[in-house]
Amino acid sequence: MTRRQTGWRHHATYLTNHTPLSERQAEILALKKTGHTTEEITEILTLYPETIEDHWDDVLEQWNQAQELCTIMGPHPWGDGETRQSEDVDDTPWNLLSSAVMNYSDEERTQIELELYYGKSFPMSDMYLLVEREIADTADHATKTTEHRSAHDANALRGHIYSDVESIDEYYLRWELLGKAGIDPGADFTPSAESLLGRPISQTEADAARESAQDRVDMHTVE
Repeated sequence: MTRRQTGWRHHATYLTNHTPLSERQAEILALKKTGHTTEEITEILTLYPETIEDHWDDVLEQWNQAQELCTIMGPHPWGDGETRQSEDVDDTPWNLLSSAVMNYSDEERTQIELELYYGKSFPMSDMYLLVEREIADTADHATKTTEHRSAHDANALRGHIYSDVESIDEYYLRWELLGKAGIDPGADFTPSAESLLGRPISQTEADAARESAQDRVDMHTVE
């Protein structure tokens, strides 16, 4: 026998009162989260299936917008390893400086996205926010996105951003991300591509990778 949670109306009321969802959107989300099928939701709310799907699309759009907001406002600005308290809102005025996208054809991931934001000036250095997303296909033809955030001054950023590169293309993607953000990508103590990849790299190979990376990185204006 299928076990189903009860009290969907209680969940719907909570969602209506504490989220931007409309009453109808909240009802549909609450019903789905308590194990009801579309056919059952149709009967309970006396709505056409097409109307339910339209409302569900709106719920997903709200969810996508919320994730975008969380990228800017939280979690804790100092990185994924920090514990975020409920009152910890990141009100630092991060401004997008540069962004990059790189596609893959392997099964482990299909795309990475990088965003570099300017945070604020301190007496000794400026602070930057790096957002890294890895998008992978799943077995059910959907995608899974893993996002990491971390804040650094320029020197620490150079040490961090190159740390997990696995190819010359990834190295120069990050090189161009820094360069188009106005940060010297090859300043003192920057790890070389050779040391990270463990093999010699010719100037021709490096030039080709850097030229390819330039087309994948966009520079943004701070307003």
